[in-house]
Amino acid sequence: PLHPELANSLMHLGNLFSRRWEGEKAIPFYERAVVILERAGSGFDDQRAILLTSKGVAYRRTGNNRKAKELYEEALTIQERVLGPDHPDVASTLNNLAMVLGERGDYTTSVRLHRRAMAIREKAFGLNHEWVGESANNLASQLGYLGLYVEALAIQERAVQIFRDQLGTDHQRYWYAKLNLGIAYLDMGDPAGALPICQDVVAGLRKRYGQAHGQTCYALDAQASCHFGLKEFDKALEVYTESLQIGEADYGAGSYETADTIQQQGKCLIALGRLDEAVERLNTSLAIW
Repeated sequence: PLHPELANSLMHLGNLFSRRWEGEKAIPFYERAVVILERAGSGFDDQRAILLTSKGVAYRRTGNNRKAKELYEEALTIQERVLGPDHPDVASTLNNLAMVLGERGDYTTSVRLHRRAMAIREKAFGLNHEWVGESANNLASQLGYLGLYVEALAIQERAVQIFRDQLGTDHQRYWYAKLNLGIAYLDMGDPAGALPICQDVVAGLRKRYGQAHGQTCYALDAQASCHFGLKEFDKALEVYTESLQIGEADYGAGSYETADTIQQQGKCLIALGRLDEAVERLNTSLAIW
């Protein structure tokens, strides 16, 4: 029952549940696998590090970023010792750790780790590799949180170009990177520049997923933000309402995913002077939060 091959099977089972966002079900499989590899000795440390990273992903998907951070840090220590500081697996763990730190509000450290991960990947794979695009996409978002909008925009444009070159314009990673580009323009206070990008993303996602798929909601919200920034409040409310209808159909009325859209409806209604309706929308959003 303690053979290392069993740990591999347990990891695959854990990965299956984790990919389905069922982290609570994945974690026990990872825990059993980690114990097996710990008892197997230091010769399996590299595999144990991969398991710890996967376990961290599962904890992150349960909302426990504190535990995820601890697991990523433990995995990183093992990988740097066993594989060396410039190994691509180190870059992957750095990426995961940076994402968690960003979600915890430590944007400065997150940016530093994303820069290091991207440098490792550039050296290992070349400047135009898909994994470099992932690092660029993640780095740009964290730079935006620090208010470094000009650098964020340039790096996001690079991510879009890499995904276009490597994956093509029908791939979801290209569209999500392009949506982040539109958001980068919004962050810079340029809704006119962001609007055609966000509209293009909505059209691309609809072509890929259909007219009323939940994957389009975030892009519709970004498009509505552009209209709001251009003081087109009626149009912004129309697009937010469309997004909400899709989100409620896909995720359920009163779901967490719809709360921000409802709040944005309230902001539009305030701008339009429809204050009673705005109060209802804001109270509805608050009840969900």
